[in-house]
Amino acid sequence: MNDLQKYIFDNIPQFKGPRLASLYSDLQVQRSTNPDGYQANISAWQNALTLAVKEGHVPGHESRICIPMGSSLLGLLETKQLGRPLGLGAVVAEGQAQRRLLPLLPFLRLKDSIYYHRWWAQPWKSIPWALRQFGVIGPDASGNHLPKGEFVMLDNLEDFSEKIIQHISLNTSGVDRVVPMAIFQKMIGKAIGLDKGLSEMDYRILLLHLSRDKLQISYTEKVVKIRAIDSDLLPVSSVDEAIAALKLLITDLTAQLEKLSESMIGLAGKAHAAVQQKNKPLAMASLRSKKLQETAYHQRSERLAQLEATFASISDAADQIEMVKVLKQSTFALKSLHAEIGPVDTVDDIVEQLRGEMSKVDEVNQIIGEVQQSGVAIDDQEIDDELSTMEAEQKQQEKALKQEQKVAKEQDELAHLPQVPATIDNYEDRDSQNSGAERVGKQMQTIRENESSLDDAAMAIDRLSLEEDKKQLEPIPDA
Repeated sequence: MNDLQKYIFDNIPQFKGPRLASLYSDLQVQRSTNPDGYQANISAWQNALTLAVKEGHVPGHESRICIPMGSSLLGLLETKQLGRPLGLGAVVAEGQAQRRLLPLLPFLRLKDSIYYHRWWAQPWKSIPWALRQFGVIGPDASGNHLPKGEFVMLDNLEDFSEKIIQHISLNTSGVDRVVPMAIFQKMIGKAIGLDKGLSEMDYRILLLHLSRDKLQISYTEKVVKIRAIDSDLLPVSSVDEAIAALKLLITDLTAQLEKLSESMIGLAGKAHAAVQQKNKPLAMASLRSKKLQETAYHQRSERLAQLEATFASISDAADQIEMVKVLKQSTFALKSLHAEIGPVDTVDDIVEQLRGEMSKVDEVNQIIGEVQQSGVAIDDQEIDDELSTMEAEQKQQEKALKQEQKVAKEQDELAHLPQVPATIDNYEDRDSQNSGAERVGKQMQTIRENESSLDDAAMAIDRLSLEEDKKQLEPIPDA
């Protein structure tokens, strides 16, 4: 099992189990008998090949954007149990119709954007015609016939380009937007997460796509110019080429200084080791080499300092140019606004008219206020008298309520006083053993005691009533 098969069978869920036989069968038959299964198998093949190419699992093929079609691909996918897949021709045809595959040669030779509607107006007719014109396929490209040649996988291309655009958008200043080609290729590898970078063909495809289709860069063989935000895409100028050359030289000198520094450290260690081994000739040779490299290091450091000072001056000048452009635009904007405002005399007239209208508003408000003040006058004394009457009525109601509660309380107290016997006969049974005279005397004494208790209770109730009446008759103090 080669790398391509291993990647697809291990990472693509559709290529596992009983469905694998359906994927390797004739897809054209499924198109008429099982349309849903046909579309599912087409989608599974497209996703599998797209990811395999993007991750670099096509043996003998370095591109992460293009896929080689033909017998070589069929051989890589062939298995002992299933043989070669019979439906890759349908997969390619559907990919072209769905705008996911483009033949490489027409892609490179197109002058208009691939998103231009005429290119995709009739994909089933234009793509095979273009393939035949460039000699990629024969006269019959229908059915399961698999065309030969390289095809650009637009899913991978657009994914890479979006990551690159997001990465280069951080370059905002005029000088930062000018990048040497060698440095820009490293930026591409960093943006898409590939330390080893891409193939030369992939770089060529990406540069063309970013320039022609995305309108994000303009480039020459040695220089890439990134489009500024909210600005038109400008071609690379001679000034841009000079800035790019200066950047590249600074980068090279910086790398040389790093290597010289590492070499000097190594030679110093070598000399110490030779001294410890008492190998004087080797120690002297190491020190001489170290001295020469120190001289070269200082010379190149001075050159780098001069180049960096020059680059700083160019950067300042570029920023000044941008500032002058902004000032010019601001001046034009102010002139346009002043032209709309008109002469100063006109402004004075407008302000004077505004003051007159505002004074009219003040006069109207004053008149309305006078009318409101001339309405029905309200006497505050009458309001106070009415409020006092309402308060007196409320107090009278509270007094009557208290009187009712007092009477109810008195009646309750009288109901709980001891009862006086009605006749003497009530005591005959209890005092049956006493003499008649003694019974009569005791009964008379009991009657007198009860009468005395009743008199005392009546006098107490009268005193309470008189005190309560006295309190209620007292005059209410003025508030």
